Amino acid sequence: MKMLLRDMDADTSKVNILNAIADALYRSDPHEAIRYSTEARDLAQKIDFPRGLALAYKNLGLGFYMQGEYTDAFKNWEPSLEIYEELGDDQLVANLLNNMGAIYFSMGKNVEALEYYLQALQMAEKFADSTRISTLLQNIGEIYSEKPATYNKARNYYRRAIEMGESIRDVDVVGISTINLGEVYVEKEEYDSALYYFEKALTIVTSSIDIAVSLNFIGTIYAEKGDYNNAITYHQDALDMAEKENAQREKVGILMGLASSYKSLKNPGKAIQYYKKAEFIAKEIGLNEELSGVCEGLAICYAEILDFPNAYKYLSLQNTIDDIHYRIESENQADELMNTYQMEKKQAEIALLEQRSVIEQLNSKRQKGVIIGTGIFGLFLLAVAVGIYNRMRYIRKTNLKINAQKEMITDSIAYAQRIQSAILPSEDLLDELLPDHFVLFKPKDIVSGDFYWIKEVQDHLVIVGADCTGHGVPGAFMSVLGITMLNDLIGDRCL
Repeated sequence: MKMLLRDMDADTSKVNILNAIADALYRSDPHEAIRYSTEARDLAQKIDFPRGLALAYKNLGLGFYMQGEYTDAFKNWEPSLEIYEELGDDQLVANLLNNMGAIYFSMGKNVEALEYYLQALQMAEKFADSTRISTLLQNIGEIYSEKPATYNKARNYYRRAIEMGESIRDVDVVGISTINLGEVYVEKEEYDSALYYFEKALTIVTSSIDIAVSLNFIGTIYAEKGDYNNAITYHQDALDMAEKENAQREKVGILMGLASSYKSLKNPGKAIQYYKKAEFIAKEIGLNEELSGVCEGLAICYAEILDFPNAYKYLSLQNTIDDIHYRIESENQADELMNTYQMEKKQAEIALLEQRSVIEQLNSKRQKGVIIGTGIFGLFLLAVAVGIYNRMRYIRKTNLKINAQKEMITDSIAYAQRIQSAILPSEDLLDELLPDHFVLFKPKDIVSGDFYWIKEVQDHLVIVGADCTGHGVPGAFMSVLGITMLNDLIGDRCL
């Protein structure tokens, strides 16, 4: 396509070719994508070609987004969104709302990201765009995968995305959602399940970049298991795939994985070589967060070979990068928190002063009556209290003896109940794995010798209902042993 541009007239066809080149390059070479998009934008403005102009702004935003320049990305997507709204192209409006949500997600503003995703989802559902719906389900899953407390919700959204992707035969959605499922299991440190999904993804995805991502995660899993030689093999395969597409962002993570594995194999010299390659790319495309990790690795490796000047250099560089990266955000957050705090404090002071004023007025009017009434009522209470005191004293002593005996009997049972409740499947887990269910569990003596158990093994559910010998506390401890044995015997991948 680049060869065609030389002899083309400055018309709509040239704008379309420029946009097509930018779209093909924005992931592998965002800098070049920005250059072609800028040329497409300028030409589209000159010849008054709104659709081409909207697409050029969209591609410009994608290029800036891949470079981590989110403000510039947003600035280009806003005019693109406005043009598509004027053209009545709801599908591309939904696409841009999705992209804007992705910016907020990348900035850690998950609430705002979710708002944009839901707007896009509503529009996509209006015209039954299954492709867009499945992508949005996938993106919402990514939001929920940010926190351990919502990992289960993330898995549910990824599975819904996979189901819809399979129904429309969208290999990209199925493949990427499968990779994302693997990432969730990595975060949960359930490496066997993670490995299952990454290996499955390799049979689905077709993009060299997605293959590289899957191979890199498999390498990371082997590294976590201490199998560094296997880890290096997979990381190297991932690097070969990433280099085919010149996927600079992915190459940084892969190079860091290779360096980390060599560092763990006590080969700091080789680790330094890979860290230096990662450092060069990270600096070139502005990946400050990754650059910080590279500097930390280099500092450790140089210290291991007793090159303390370089170790100090990279440690200082890491601190400088971290300070620059977090200073503005921290200052803004601190200012916002301080303003909020001061406003709330001021409002609380005003409310307190008003309350005191009302109380003082009431006190001044009723003070005499209150004193007289309180005195008479106090004498009456004193007389009643003297008569009650001796009776209450006797009852209290008796109750203390009874309660002490009762606590001795029930403490062990209550403790056993806490243990049993903690190891039984949670309601959240049951809702996730078996939405249509009910549990009838009514222990005879607080704790039970019966128990129920559930686990997902690959694509299957294993459900157990068991009756242990005995009841009460002895039966409960038998149930604890039963659940423990099941957890040990049935792993993530096989029985």
